[in-house]
Amino acid sequence: MKIQRSVSEQRKLDRDGKCERARVSYIVSEVDLNALDRVLKEVYDTAPESWESVPKDSVEIIRSPGGGIVEIAVNYRKRSTTSGGRSSRRWKHSGDRVWRVEVNANRDWTKYSLGCLKSVKVDSGAPTLSPGNLIDWNGLHGSASESGRVPVYTPDMNLHCIATFRKSKAESRTYLRLISGLVGKVNSETFHNWHAGEVLFLGMIKSEPFEGRNGEELCDLTFRFSIRPGGERRAAGVNIGHVDGWDHLWMLPSPSGSGIHSVHVSKLYERASFAALDL
Repeated sequence: MKIQRSVSEQRKLDRDGKCERARVSYIVSEVDLNALDRVLKEVYDTAPESWESVPKDSVEIIRSPGGGIVEIAVNYRKRSTTSGGRSSRRWKHSGDRVWRVEVNANRDWTKYSLGCLKSVKVDSGAPTLSPGNLIDWNGLHGSASESGRVPVYTPDMNLHCIATFRKSKAESRTYLRLISGLVGKVNSETFHNWHAGEVLFLGMIKSEPFEGRNGEELCDLTFRFSIRPGGERRAAGVNIGHVDGWDHLWMLPSPSGSGIHSVHVSKLYERASFAALDL
């Protein structure tokens, strides 16, 4: 059994900017699925006793994709110091915000590379062939040309915001319609330090109403965003210039079946201002 730290990490900060809750993930391979209790204990014992001064609290299975692999999370939590068992949720104020960033690896498939690094011809009598940017190419052209597909990994960044609103606003039809209209759109202007074109709004979940510190009725709204950083791009040896994160860069193969004919950038999502979310 092998235990490795994942890049996935969640943190919740208090009003002073100090960590009060954290969740750290581990990828465990070669797992005996009939002995998961022992696996959980080993991951718990392997993890640090504290995370940014927050003590270790519990361990849980997040997912099991198969193949003897399990993702397990170790939770860190500050012990409650409030009396009478009152939930910390009761001490919230309208306007409170908690932001959380998750960074994972997303697997995709490609038949193109950034370029061929080395070619060594074994058959001296054969003609010289160049694969260009193709991978596992069969050496033929036109309709007979075929190339393989290999896995590639790209960052998968997710942004969550838990915002506390008065119940009257959280349940307002006007506000909920506004949120619904922004789902599936990308930010048209800077949004919490992310440039325009980099944040995709995925939706919102509303909690049950609860009493705030000052006695008002509040609700927590959890907003979900996906991040894809933009920047200068280069493809098929051509400088493309700046491409917004959620715009799609793609290449058109040459009709001859060897190399690239052209490179294109396509807009997939509408742009909209997220200012109306009041985050």
